[in-house]
This record gives sequence, structure tokens and C-alpha cells, in this order.
Amino acid sequence: MTTFIQCYMWVPFVLLFYMGYAWLSFKNNTTSTTYIPIAMYFMGLIPLWILVSKYTQRLLFDAFLYDFLLIISTPMTLWYLGVLENFHWYNILGVIVVMLGMILVKI
Repeated sequence: MTTFIQCYMWVPFVLLFYMGYAWLSFKNNTTSTTYIPIAMYFMGLIPLWILVSKYTQRLLFDAFLYDFLLIISTPMTLWYLGVLENFHWYNILGVIVVMLGMILVKI
């Protein structure tokens, strides 16, 4: 019998992964180095959802949770870095549309 902690050990890793990806995206926009786009490319090759879905027992709920973490972690990181102050209403509207689209795809 698996416990709650064993079922959701992947949640902190997903948060850290997408927060790291948002940080790399921020650094890519503020500096002009070549290693950051290469690091972002290789991070994009990691099949994170495949690794999560292999060990899940509640696929639909975990898919919603994964999408929620994906959508929330990037704005949280940008807020921490102080970039969200430059967001306009249409940027926030875009995040909301992406969130609704990810939910509607699951339904």
C-alpha cells in the first residue's frame, strides 16, 4: 500500500524543474550568453510528465495537479524575480487562456 507521500514525491521536483526553467528564461532575456539556451534546450528534452505518469495511480487527478504546478510555478518565479511588475493586462490574460486551454484539453 502506497502512502500519500510516496504517491506525490514528484510534486517538489516538478515545481523546482519549472521554476528553474523560468529562471533560465529570465536569465536568457537579461544576459547574452550561449550556454543558457543550450541548457533550456536540454531541459526541454527531459520527459517529466512521462516519468510522473508512469508511477501514478490516479492519472486524471495527477494530470490536473501537474498542469496546475506547471502554470503556477512560472508566474511564481517571475514574481520572485520582480518581473511580474512589467506584465500588462494582456500578459495576464494570456496566462489565464493557457490555463483554461490546459483544463479543457483534459475534459
